[in-house]
Amino acid sequence: MVTLIKPLRWQNLPVLQRLQRQAKARAPELPEESLLLRILVQLLVSIGIVATDIAAETSLWIWAVPLSAMGAAWSWRSRHKRNIPTKFLLAIGMILALIAFFGRLIAGRESS
Repeated sequence: MVTLIKPLRWQNLPVLQRLQRQAKARAPELPEESLLLRILVQLLVSIGIVATDIAAETSLWIWAVPLSAMGAAWSWRSRHKRNIPTKFLLAIGMILALIAFFGRLIAGRESS
């Protein structure tokens, strides 16, 4: 049996083929190698976490600051890898955090 209609394949679209060629032709970007910059940024992140925690009158900084430092250390160690699964899980986590934030925002608005 012969089919007259070809299935649409995204890879066969000219626009996507051109974008794919451009992406492959581009030189890979080198990661930031400045350890001092990363340490200073981590220091500022930790100060921001503690300041936010003090303003909110909670004690979440006890686990948030070490967890942030562990994430920064892992990021430094694996900076030359693509880390696609990790990026995917982080994106899902950020979406879940955004949903939780909006849920609390709406619940707080209804209670007042």
